[in-house]
Amino acid sequence: MAQTHREIVSYELMFWHEGHVGNWGFGFPCTEAGVVMRSTLNDGAAKNYDECAAGVNGTIAGGVRKHVQRIALCPCGSGQDRDELSDARGIFCAFVCGDCEATKRAKYRPEIFASASYAHDEPIDDDDGPHMSNSDMDGEMP
Repeated sequence: MAQTHREIVSYELMFWHEGHVGNWGFGFPCTEAGVVMRSTLNDGAAKNYDECAAGVNGTIAGGVRKHVQRIALCPCGSGQDRDELSDARGIFCAFVCGDCEATKRAKYRPEIFASASYAHDEPIDDDDGPHMSNSDMDGEMP
């Protein structure tokens, strides 16, 4: 069975404002061991980190927090991250990746990706204006 997700794991070293532990403070990107990656910090963040580490801004050390982001992979089995293929109206068509997009796109009429005013046989829920169907267009394509 093909893998359906991949995970991106990251860590941040937390410092909490006194009296607000767990919900208000600073987090700085770090290794799993809590070593802050200073090269990733801009000048303001570096200053905040230095103040937190020195305990001069009313914060207390909160330890390392782990973040796990699950990224869905394309159902075609390529192992690539999936993207959404939508028509010109923003209506979802399929999950795709670079390997399968052309094949999946070919299952649809090309005009649905080019213009939001494409002809259709059934109502499309559209908050931006009135519905238009083939009968409204007298058989003519826009």
